[in-house]
Amino acid sequence: MKIVVTAAVSQIGYWVLRRAGEAEHQVFAGFHRRKFAAPVAQETWTGIDLQHPAPGLTEGPMAGADVLIHCGPPQFAPNAARLAAALKCRSVIAFGSTSAVYHDLPRPFGDPVRAAMLRRLEQEFSQACANHRIAGTLFRPTMVYGAGMDGNVARLARMIARSPLLPLPRQADGLRQPIHADDIATLALEAASDPSFGGNGQCRAFDIAGGEQLPYRAMVHRIGEAIGRPPRLVTVPGFEQVMHAASLIRPSLYPTVSALYRMHLDQVADNEPAARAFGFSPRAFTPSADALLAPIHVLAS
Repeated sequence: MKIVVTAAVSQIGYWVLRRAGEAEHQVFAGFHRRKFAAPVAQETWTGIDLQHPAPGLTEGPMAGADVLIHCGPPQFAPNAARLAAALKCRSVIAFGSTSAVYHDLPRPFGDPVRAAMLRRLEQEFSQACANHRIAGTLFRPTMVYGAGMDGNVARLARMIARSPLLPLPRQADGLRQPIHADDIATLALEAASDPSFGGNGQCRAFDIAGGEQLPYRAMVHRIGEAIGRPPRLVTVPGFEQVMHAASLIRPSLYPTVSALYRMHLDQVADNEPAARAFGFSPRAFTPSADALLAPIHVLAS
């Protein structure tokens, strides 16, 4: 296949490039301001600004690609669908977030404005596919890890690496289901080669997660074990309320406050629809230190 990967400088992008290269696909890796310091496989790097595509971009060597895989933020997914149509791709694949569900709670438990924005972007992606009669697939992953670039699992690993002492609210027992970016990339390539789906502006969506559900505290312990630094979890009664009060003075703290309040809630997904469609079978949560603490190095373009 000829594959265009936009926002290739990302966790999922790295693994898409790697797996596509191993499968000997022809890959064009799109970047905006920076790219990986060294080629991941045999990809061809090209500058792609999804907000302002360069003149002639759709008439160059990427024209006629089989699929465009957008690995960046969901706010650019509708533009990715339009670019895929202009390139005469058969299909486009993008990634949303299960935060569209998890954050659809009143403050301080969630961020209903963000949840509404994610749902609106999904609708715009679907509409762009319909308008341009291109097949669209949207995957909504849970907590993504696997290249040391995420703000959840890798962030926890960095915190534990600095100090094994980690304060948590009393009820930090909600289930989590982290998913490795490699499993997401493999799934995306399976979807790209699906001969039963294409054309006519159809759009399908799947929630996806890792192969294991585990309580939040157990997940933290697993992260500490992976980096060789067993954490000491300290229960702090009223921790989330104290942080909530602090966020009234420093609003930038609110995302952390919201995460603390949700630690007792389950944030998991049903993989069965993706398993039926693509044979999706993600790995259990057994991360390596490299996947947590060794971010892929990038260079400014």
